[in-house]
Amino acid sequence: MDGDSEISPAISGGVPAQTLPASYAASVDARPLRLRPLWVGLAFTVAGFFLFALSAQSADMEMSRSLAEMWGIPAFVYYLMVVHRIVKILDAQPGWSVEYTPAAAVWKHFIPVYGIFFLYRWPGDVESYIDWRHGRESRAGLWTFLGLLTGVILRFFDVYVGLLVMTASLYFLYVPLRRTLAVAAAADGMAPGYNGTLGLR
Repeated sequence: MDGDSEISPAISGGVPAQTLPASYAASVDARPLRLRPLWVGLAFTVAGFFLFALSAQSADMEMSRSLAEMWGIPAFVYYLMVVHRIVKILDAQPGWSVEYTPAAAVWKHFIPVYGIFFLYRWPGDVESYIDWRHGRESRAGLWTFLGLLTGVILRFFDVYVGLLVMTASLYFLYVPLRRTLAVAAAADGMAPGYNGTLGLR
C-alpha cells in the first residue's frame, strides 16, 4: 500500500480517501499575514477632512454634518479592517487563540452598549498575547482602550478629530505587537485565557 496516496479504511472511517489535485497546493497562499499600516488610516482621515472642507463651503449646517460623516466613512472602514487583520493574526499564532472570529470582531463594534465594552475587550486580548510572549505585564491595551473611547466621544463633536484619535491610539498597541510578532519563540507555558484587567490588577 502506498502511504502517500491512500489512507487506511480504519482511519478514514470506511470512507474512501480522495487525493487533492496538484494545483491545490500551489493555490494556497503561504505568505505570512502582515499588520495593515496605520498611516493609511490617518491619510484617509486627513483626505476626508479636506474633501469635507471643500464640499461644505456651499452647504448648510445639516448638510455639512452629513458630508462630514460621508467623507469619514473610508477612515472608519479602514479602522475596522485593521481590527480584522489584528484578530486574524492573533488567531494564527501557535499556542494562542481568541474567542471570536475576525468578522465577529468587526460587527461587535456595532452592538449598542456592548460595542463600547468591545473597545475594551479586543485590545485586552492583544495585550494578553503580548504579555504572554514577553512574560511581563504591559499597559498597551489600557492606553489603546482609553484612546479609542476618547475618539468615539470626540466623534460626536468633530468626526475627523475623533477618527484621528482612534487611529493614532492604535499605535500604543501596534508598536509592542509588531515587536512581539518579530520574536522567534513564544514564552514557556500554556497560553492563558483572556485577561480582562488590562493591567489594572
